[in-house]
Amino acid sequence: MEADTSVLGVGGPLNSSVAKSTAPILSKSNIASFSPSNSNVDLTGQAALATGGTQVRPYKSYFRVCATDDIQGPFAADYAVKDLGKKTIAIVHDKKAYGQGLAEAFAKKAKADGATVLATETINPGAKDFAAVVTKLKAQKPDLLFYGGEYTEAPPLTKQMKAGGSASPRWG
Repeated sequence: MEADTSVLGVGGPLNSSVAKSTAPILSKSNIASFSPSNSNVDLTGQAALATGGTQVRPYKSYFRVCATDDIQGPFAADYAVKDLGKKTIAIVHDKKAYGQGLAEAFAKKAKADGATVLATETINPGAKDFAAVVTKLKAQKPDLLFYGGEYTEAPPLTKQMKAGGSASPRWG
């Protein structure tokens, strides 16, 4: 199979998990990719900056137009702790690059802001039954529940938290 030299770029992909698998291939072929929503810091080398290193772009042809997890997570944590006054926080994420990265950045900043992170639970993408997670979180009585993940799991998780007797959880 021959390469199609008329392909210059790709719009997308939508999420960081997919970008982590496509960016190396597209970059190797010098095909630009532009994402409207990938936020994982590894995709543009920003993770090195957070640890005091220098930024090295791993994929020269990869670009994004949204803020990264290391900006979004701390912003949400500041709002939760400083503006809403939440001090005990539980976190749930979907184990994907976006959800986990966002949740980890949120937790780090929330702790630095003086909040206590009670638990970090994970759910499986596509899951519909969150009874085990709801039971664990309900017992801890968090002031706030922060969810890092894609939107498909957030509504049923919220509904099950409320049905399980959780007092009106606030979501990140």
